[in-house]
Parts: sequence; C-alpha cells; structure tokens
Amino acid sequence: TIMFVFPKMRREEKTMFREHEKLIMFIVVIVGAMLLYEMISTNVDIISDLDLEWFRREWRPGAIATLLVSERQTKRYFLFDDDMRLVGWTNLETGEVKTPYEGLDAQKCRRLAFAGIHNISPKVFSVFDSYGFSGRFPIVDFYLRVCKDHPIYGVVPSQLKMIDVGKLDSLHDAEVLCSTLLATR
Repeated sequence: TIMFVFPKMRREEKTMFREHEKLIMFIVVIVGAMLLYEMISTNVDIISDLDLEWFRREWRPGAIATLLVSERQTKRYFLFDDDMRLVGWTNLETGEVKTPYEGLDAQKCRRLAFAGIHNISPKVFSVFDSYGFSGRFPIVDFYLRVCKDHPIYGVVPSQLKMIDVGKLDSLHDAEVLCSTLLATR
C-alpha cells in the first residue's frame, strides 16, 4: 500500500493547490509509476529527469539501497567513504554528525546532498523489522542506523534536472520541466 500524506495547508496554499491540481495529480501518478518500477522510490515532492535505466545499472550486489546524491549546496549532507558507501550524516549549520562508526572523521568523508530518490532492495523490509522500524519513521534515521551492517551506496548522476515541488515558488518551474519531459517522450 502506498499512501501520500500532505501536511496541513494554510489558506493560500489550498488556493495554490487548487490552481495547480492537475500538475500535482500528474506528479502523484508519475511517482506511483516510479514506485512500481524496479523498487525505485522517490519523495512525493520531487520531479526529475532521472534516467531510470542508468540508476538501475548503478545497483551494487549486497546493497539494501542506492541513494541518488549530488554536490549541490545545502545545510545537510550524507557522508560517504571513498567507495561511496554511506557512513554518516552532517548538518553544517549546527555541526551535528550522526554515524554508527565510532571515531569517524567527517572532514575526511565525501559530503553529498540527498535527492530523495532511492533504489531499494526487497531485503530492506526485513531489515526494517529486525531493527524495530515500523509504522512511519524518517528514512534517513533508518539508513544511518543500519549503514554499518547493511551496505547503502550513493551515486551521482552526470546530469540531473530536479525540482522540489514542496516549495510553493517552484511550481512554475515544475510545470515547465513536466511539459519538457512530456514533449520529449
């Protein structure tokens, strides 16, 4: 079962939602299709031109997940070792570091921003259970808790157009990207 949860909206957001309802429903349909395709999952508020075949080919045997990441500027980053295996997370604004690796030097890690798109193994569901994750929980917390025992890798695409439609000011750009993607198919 796939459930999309939208946060409570203010009046102006409800008006915006009604004005862009077709685009938002298109996004939900595309996301739903992606979820059925080779266990690729994406945050509901992300639109991209990701080459899904390329992303599937980046899968590594034994991994429970492959995360799409980039070198964009943000406050929060996943931390990866030289082999692109997830080893932690950091918030540059607060200096906080989360990792299951004792003594990890975050400065020696590769810092990459998470795009909200994952390729997950069916094994991930049994790992959820074995670590006590059930119901709703932040996926980043899960990844950080299990990455020492279960390989999770990051991949960086050479080109990617991505829009976070969770931000009101990005809806026009999302319409343009969707129109472009539909015109080239």
